[in-house]
Amino acid sequence: MGSYTQFRDKGWRVASSDPTTSGGFIANGSNDNESFTTTVSGAANHTFFGDLNAVFTSRFAYADQTLRTQDLSGQGIAVAGLETADASTLNFAISSTRQIIRDMGFFTGIDFDWKDRYILGGLVRRDGSSLFGAGNRWQTFGRGSAAWIVSREPWWPAPDALSLFKLRASRGSTGQRPRFSAQYETFTFGAGGTLNPANLGNKNLKPEINTETELGTDLEFFHRIGLNVSYAKAVIDGQLLPVKAPTASGFQSQWLNAGEITNKTWEATLSVPIVSGRAFSWSSRLIWDQTRSVISRLDVPEFVGTITPGPGNTFDIFKFRQGERIGTIYGFDYVRSCSQLPAPFSSDCGGANSAFRANRDGLIVWVGAGNQLSEGITKNLWTSRLEQGTGPWGNRTNWGMPITLRDSVSNIAFVPVGNGLPKYHWGLSQNMDFKRLSLYGLLDASIGQKLWNVAYHWSLGDLQSADISQTGKSVEDARPIGYYWRRGPSNSPGGNSGVGGLYDALGPSTFSVEDASYIKLREVTLNFRLGQIGGSGDWKVGVVGRNLKTWTDYRGFDPESGNTTGPLNSSALTPVAGYRFPNLRTYTFQLSTSF
Repeated sequence: MGSYTQFRDKGWRVASSDPTTSGGFIANGSNDNESFTTTVSGAANHTFFGDLNAVFTSRFAYADQTLRTQDLSGQGIAVAGLETADASTLNFAISSTRQIIRDMGFFTGIDFDWKDRYILGGLVRRDGSSLFGAGNRWQTFGRGSAAWIVSREPWWPAPDALSLFKLRASRGSTGQRPRFSAQYETFTFGAGGTLNPANLGNKNLKPEINTETELGTDLEFFHRIGLNVSYAKAVIDGQLLPVKAPTASGFQSQWLNAGEITNKTWEATLSVPIVSGRAFSWSSRLIWDQTRSVISRLDVPEFVGTITPGPGNTFDIFKFRQGERIGTIYGFDYVRSCSQLPAPFSSDCGGANSAFRANRDGLIVWVGAGNQLSEGITKNLWTSRLEQGTGPWGNRTNWGMPITLRDSVSNIAFVPVGNGLPKYHWGLSQNMDFKRLSLYGLLDASIGQKLWNVAYHWSLGDLQSADISQTGKSVEDARPIGYYWRRGPSNSPGGNSGVGGLYDALGPSTFSVEDASYIKLREVTLNFRLGQIGGSGDWKVGVVGRNLKTWTDYRGFDPESGNTTGPLNSSALTPVAGYRFPNLRTYTFQLSTSF
């Protein structure tokens, strides 16, 4: 349960006087999440032939979840400072939602352990969900696994040096449910209450089926140092994707089980007990993992995926096609090498007195033959330009301004500008115990991912970025007017005339899609064991701090701020920082006991 208020007071400062924007805005809302779950389970075990242990398990689970939201907003605050929705006088908007989700599942499994070193297991599960299409309410999943603890064999030659050597393999399937609205026909309200078709329902919608095969080994050296290495290949069939609906239907899109995604993952864990004593102990654990995800099959023609990071803003930033890596962002780039310029401009580029030169941002800009990048003000060159028809691709080109990259037919190029999945991830934890005191700390790092910093990009258009003021710049270093902000006449990057600055039209580009690598002090926990109080219990008092410190070059508030409004339904796979609240630094005091 929760509530929110978004408030922009009457008379707030704007770039130019406009009653429609300076009159204020307010939005109120609330949400309620009611859940009911129940499970019944049973287990039986028996030993056969003296050394074959068998465990039989069975379980039934039922869940009922109801989600409710209410939202209202308006503009034109009657009296400044009133933080109630009825203070608004214009453009009222009212909305509410109610979602009821029911899930039911049965599973039966059996596990065998022979001579404490040969292990086999299997499980069959039958799941039903109201989120599946009406024609496919039930789905069957399963799992099988095997392991061999080689180091427990009588003939094992190195029981002390390699005290544990375990080989394991498993294969199983799970399902990812569709989102609530995917199976239904949805509409938007137009003028006068007219209904406009939006999403075409799909009663045959099934869950995504994730079939994963995992191979791994567990090692222990000298009864102290542990190492686990795993490789997993997951094939997600029936991938849920929003595709263009048939034109005859009148709808814009439809959710389909339309493809297959293949994930390949490596994981490794190293555990080291640094000090092992009765009064003091200290252990350390290092984890590392890497995942690559690719669309390995697409059952519909390739299409572009959109995202809505903020009200009224929708952008095409994904391409769904066979062979494409999941999480790849598409957007706009700028000319960064002379070879990217069309002839004959490419031959007049790069030299000390050439007309086109690379500036300190690594962008190729036009300065004019014989001129230098530092002479824009002293020679009054900021207003110079190559007129329409005389610049690269026949476009007007202003002095010192970024030049948007174009394709072979002179259209603005739509190219990969980054990927939201990290190249790898690692974590380092420390555990220390000294008598009654215990301390835990975790460093968490994600390296190599990209994130579209929408808020920073937008700040250029609103003239709110410190970069635009160029405070501290010398006459030689100052950027031309419009370098960061100026918009092309066609309202698209570079415009048809190629004069747009880095803001240009708001959209992903290599300027605002940033390296979002980070290292975080994810958690620190300190506990003190009090023992019995009043002759009973085992009391413990402690404090937990989370998200305490972030080391990153990302220019936004938090590099962990992806968006969930895109077609992938995941903030991890949708690397767009669209005005989401950053992770909070929290401190929790706790008092616990056991009896």
